Amino acid sequence: ADGVQYFEDHFLDPEGTFRDLLMSKISIRRSDGSRLLVAIGTDVTELKNVQREREKVIGDLTSYIECERSLNLCLQNITLQPDFEQSIHFLLREIGETAGADRCYVFLLSEDGMTVSNTHEWVAPGIIPQIDSLQNLKVSDSAGYHERLSRKEYLAFEDLDLPQPEDLQTSVAFLKQQQIRSALLVGIWDKENLCGLIGVDFVRKKRSFK
Repeated sequence: ADGVQYFEDHFLDPEGTFRDLLMSKISIRRSDGSRLLVAIGTDVTELKNVQREREKVIGDLTSYIECERSLNLCLQNITLQPDFEQSIHFLLREIGETAGADRCYVFLLSEDGMTVSNTHEWVAPGIIPQIDSLQNLKVSDSAGYHERLSRKEYLAFEDLDLPQPEDLQTSVAFLKQQQIRSALLVGIWDKENLCGLIGVDFVRKKRSFK
């Protein structure tokens, strides 16, 4: 007999569910010189599910710890940094790098609420800044997402190539003009008044926010 070989496989059961198998096989030489192949499969689906769940929990915990670390650094910098502008740029860089984003930025509304401007921006290496071309934009041109932000909703565009809600079509077209593939936008509030937004863009790859 040759040595036992082990490998993993899967199959579709009658209920349409994939099952994980741990297979073992051995080739036995018979007296007449022929070989007999013996294989045994053990259903390890539950074990695999536990392993996958454990890996997910570890991944979620790692992300949580990284977010906590990033938040603490930002709070520490804002508290200790006398230069507010430097604090904002540090905050954007920390958020951008932690999220693996290509851009992180702040837009602020004008006093009359009619226009919005990109006031601060961080970009990853190799990414073209957009801040100079994003000044005094009419709010009416992106009314859909401003209305949603005003309702304290956040906007998560995981794949801008997919169909989007009708009220966001103009905003989506504007984002796609900047080669953005995924984006996350969150409102900035002064008490109960929306005064701007903070966002992250993903240009080189799409990003899931689940």
